[in-house]
Amino acid sequence: MKSERLIRISWHGPYNLQETKKLKGEKDYGIYQIYGRHIVFGRASLLYIGKAVKQSFGERLGEQSWLYDLSGLEVYIGRIYEEDYKDDSDWEDIVSQCETLLIYWHSPPYNSQNINSHKTRNIRIHNHKEIASLLYEVSTAWEKEMPKE
Repeated sequence: MKSERLIRISWHGPYNLQETKKLKGEKDYGIYQIYGRHIVFGRASLLYIGKAVKQSFGERLGEQSWLYDLSGLEVYIGRIYEEDYKDDSDWEDIVSQCETLLIYWHSPPYNSQNINSHKTRNIRIHNHKEIASLLYEVSTAWEKEMPKE
């Protein structure tokens, strides 16, 4: 098996929707998680994982009109550590891979893609700081097949 690439994400929050509108700086890009009330999972449930690549967190979250129909939402934003990517193109690829793998492992109910499978290979994500309900570590190394005894 090819060695895994370690990607570390620094999470910050929670922010309410009004506060996220201000996140439009040059470093306000990456991955985000949205928490709120869900009819099945209850209060403070992970509802959605998304990415802000071509737009800042403030711009991306501001255009998701479905969010404004819900009350009491909390948003956590995640930034990739600079040491974990080479350049802007590499960063964009990593953010997409991290979003995909985090959705796969956590299955937020408002995400429709990447819930049952992912095409990401050979990465390990370490979540740091204010991770909310995310696992500390997720990886592509999980083997579905059990070894023969």
